[in-house]
Amino acid sequence: MVFRGLKTWLPSDVRKQLAIKNKLVALYEKWSYEPIVVQSLVDLDVINRANKKFTDKTFTFLDKDGETLALRTEMTQPIAKAIAGRAQELQFPVKLYYNASVYRYKGTPTDESREIQQVGIEYVGAKAEENFSDYEVLQLMIDSIEELGVSDYQICITDAKIWHSLFAKFNKPVPVISSETSSSHDLITKAYNLLLKGEFVAFEKLATEESFLNCLYSREQISLSIPNEEKLKRVEKDLELDLSHLKGLAQLSSKIVFAPYQCPDLKLYTGLHFKLLIKGQGNDIAMGGRYDNLYSSFGIDLPAIGFAFYVQRLISALSNLNLLDNFSTDKLPKKLSPATKEWRDVYKAAQLEFEKGANVLICNK
Repeated sequence: MVFRGLKTWLPSDVRKQLAIKNKLVALYEKWSYEPIVVQSLVDLDVINRANKKFTDKTFTFLDKDGETLALRTEMTQPIAKAIAGRAQELQFPVKLYYNASVYRYKGTPTDESREIQQVGIEYVGAKAEENFSDYEVLQLMIDSIEELGVSDYQICITDAKIWHSLFAKFNKPVPVISSETSSSHDLITKAYNLLLKGEFVAFEKLATEESFLNCLYSREQISLSIPNEEKLKRVEKDLELDLSHLKGLAQLSSKIVFAPYQCPDLKLYTGLHFKLLIKGQGNDIAMGGRYDNLYSSFGIDLPAIGFAFYVQRLISALSNLNLLDNFSTDKLPKKLSPATKEWRDVYKAAQLEFEKGANVLICNK
């Protein structure tokens, strides 16, 4: 029986995955990020503490003591709990990377994966402009994808405070992102839900009721021919916001596009939010942002920012771009056909080949 959303990877595929992951990890270690490993099993509260985005996607079960446990749906929350619980052992800011899987009961319409391999980073303990932390993390996203040979990509950035300010303006609570986004009669929640689901035509119709919503999504705001700075100025003017921090970040690369229509999970993100898109790939390849309130839910006040690559999506994108073969690490083995029947002699012959850097395949038939 083959279960939906689960896949086995054969050696040639695994070697390419390892080569890609190792390339990313090597980059992060150059910037002094250190590895962290957290448990796959978490208590349900860890998933629900920050947001309920994955409530309907969580694998849950009871242990023999009657406790409800869950498989982690993201890495950020378990890392936050671990760091908060052992903060006295650490010197902040802390820079971490991980190479791990998360588990979700439901995939997306274009990606049914239930076990999702991720490689990502967490920069904990520095505010947005301290140590250039936002700049470093966004630059690392750029360097990561270019290190893999991809040139046709975009990084869409926004700031969660755009939507936070809109919900505050209308005196409405921020919505919870879920696969079944609730309908709403109030204007701003309806606008958020429409853009979240990509229903742009319906949003433009709704925006006729409140013209200032056009600064979030209109022909001007999605046109690549209009500079980011002009788009940012319009949002600043219409919504009375200071987005100077975003202006600086947008100058890091011509691949960065200001996307005010982007809908961060407002229960989690507090500032910069970004997605990596690659031509020909339907889903975002990586996503990240700033979540300065998450750690306070675990009893410690620490700002944080990070991102994660979805490895399977990245592999698919590299394959579509004919770049995947660049990461093959297959080596043809050196065949040993010893005349002797003594294992000691066979082993010595193999050791000599190992010293030359060869792989060995013993054939005595």
